[in-house]
Amino acid sequence: MDTNQIREIEDCAARAWPPEISEALDGWRLRYTQGVTRRGNSVSPNHLNSALPLAALLEKAEAFYGKQNAPTHFQICPAALPTGLDAALEQRGYTASAHTEVQIVPLAEALEKTTKQISFEIEIADGQSETWFATYRQSEGFDNHSAAVRQGIIQRITQPKALTIARLDGQPAAIGLSVYDSNWVGIFCMATLPDYRRRGAASAVLHAIAAWGQEQGAHNLYLQVMKNNPPA
Repeated sequence: MDTNQIREIEDCAARAWPPEISEALDGWRLRYTQGVTRRGNSVSPNHLNSALPLAALLEKAEAFYGKQNAPTHFQICPAALPTGLDAALEQRGYTASAHTEVQIVPLAEALEKTTKQISFEIEIADGQSETWFATYRQSEGFDNHSAAVRQGIIQRITQPKALTIARLDGQPAAIGLSVYDSNWVGIFCMATLPDYRRRGAASAVLHAIAAWGQEQGAHNLYLQVMKNNPPA
């Protein structure tokens, strides 16, 4: 995958998870969302239109997070600018954490590999869904604050989105969030309730997401997943 495609996916993913506060810094994007979720509380440094020295940019970014009483995090990928930013951050005392992979697959291949599970009923909403969010919260065990912040993020999404629920015997079994943007569909918030794991519920959600993406005109799916989560 070349740098331009990496940057395209990262831009789509950033728009799919909009922070509460977003401030431009010469192409960088400073994001803050009450400290909940890493993506919503980090610098997205994939564009740069600045003649300022890197040290000055870093000071401005750190001042922004200082005002929020929050640590400064950078979401680093091969498209980060300027070139060598990762090494410069290390020299400044930053350390790497939360290593993440971005997996991509053609939509047609995803449809083929996630054969529709006839036993599951699929429900898709493009706006607020109390059942979807209650299932999400139950599966992840969020406290009131974390749940409210995440609900705000999802409500702020302006791109076409789908809140998908797979039901078994009328009961929610698994959920997923999908966001369409620029020929890509991002997959987020995949979760299966414990009683329904290893029964095809997640596959049913993924199949529904792929079918929905096809209706939007997309050709590819992407998924951001922590490296320490092999099953995902």
